[in-house]
Amino acid sequence: MTLLCSLSWFVLAVSAVCGYGAVLSGVSLGASLVRLDPVEAAAVARVTYRMGARGTESACFLVGPAAVAVLVTAPAGPAGYGPWPWVAMALWAVTLVVRTAVVQPARRTLAVVLAELAGAPLASETRTAQLRATAGRLRTGSLVVAGLFLVA
Repeated sequence: MTLLCSLSWFVLAVSAVCGYGAVLSGVSLGASLVRLDPVEAAAVARVTYRMGARGTESACFLVGPAAVAVLVTAPAGPAGYGPWPWVAMALWAVTLVVRTAVVQPARRTLAVVLAELAGAPLASETRTAQLRATAGRLRTGSLVVAGLFLVA
């Protein structure tokens, strides 16, 4: 195995662990934030949105190019793996779409709703229902991304 192939595997592993690990945290995050005090939940949501959605989750975008680099630099070449790498690349693209269209906006909305609830003396039923719906959307989107990642 060449140095370039080893480096490609390293980048693939690190980007997958960092990027998809941050997405998987959304599975437990949505459920746990609903049970916290609104002020504490707002602070946690703000930090996890900054660190997760805007920072660490961006490593997901490196998984595909790193996988292509692994295929190109592998001794057997891309033809040695059959159609499976391309199926995995298609699933990776779907995870990016779900992450960008569902998970990241849900985290942003969750942070905004929790910040509004933290400033209100009494939580309204509408905001509480919106909070539960957004947390459910975050949890569902994260589970879909996690499932697609595991299949890929």
